[in-house]
This record gives sequence, structure tokens and C-alpha cells, in this order.
Amino acid sequence: MGDSFATFRECLEREGHADADLQKAVTDFESMGPEVRDALARCNNESGIVQTMQDLQKESENLEPNEIEARNRGLKAFAKCSKKHGYDMGELKPNSDGLLSPSGALGDGLKDLDKIMDICGPDAAEAAGEDANY
Repeated sequence: MGDSFATFRECLEREGHADADLQKAVTDFESMGPEVRDALARCNNESGIVQTMQDLQKESENLEPNEIEARNRGLKAFAKCSKKHGYDMGELKPNSDGLLSPSGALGDGLKDLDKIMDICGPDAAEAAGEDANY
């Protein structure tokens, strides 16, 4: 995910839309200007970010309870660490299976996602343990 997102962000910067409201792109793509929509589409094609996100979603289906618990521990550790470094993921909310996900808006904090992943990834992996099955 980190590599795809880094490629996506770099592409948006090259396209002149580094500050595009990514949350709006997810929730209300059609309301964005055509130049931003075109840049998002080009950058998706270059990075494969949508496919990566879909793959992650598919991997999250049919998890065993111990895998959900492990992933939740990892996400909680990552959220705590990332907040210390300036990125608030918002409240962690469970889906119908109990798997947590961030509720915070995408945006400015994500421009430093690579740095935050490098800093907080090890905490998350340690907290998740071997049952995380990423």
C-alpha cells in the first residue's frame, strides 16, 4: 500500500494537484473539476492505488477472529504512533466483522504517509504479531 500511495502522491504533485482533496475524490468524485479528475485517473493508472485498495479489502474478507484481533492491535498501535507524529486517523470504527478502520478524512497528513509508515510501521507490526496475516 505504501509504495502505491507514494507513487500516487508523487504523480499528483507532478500534475500540479498535490493538495487535491482526496476525501472528496473518494466521496464526491464527480463534483471535482475535470482537470483534477483527469489527474486522479492518470495517477491511479500509474500507481495502481485503486487495485491495491481493492486487494486489501479482499484480503480483509473472511478473516479468522484471531486475525481480526491482531490487525486491530496493529492499527491501534499505528494510529497512536501516527497521532504523535502529526497525523490523526480519527476514531477507529469496526465493520460488521469487528475489523477496525480509520474514520478520519484523507488529506494533508497523508502527504507524509511514507515517513509515518517508516516510523510507525514497526510499532504496528510488533503489536499485531504473527496472527495479523497481512
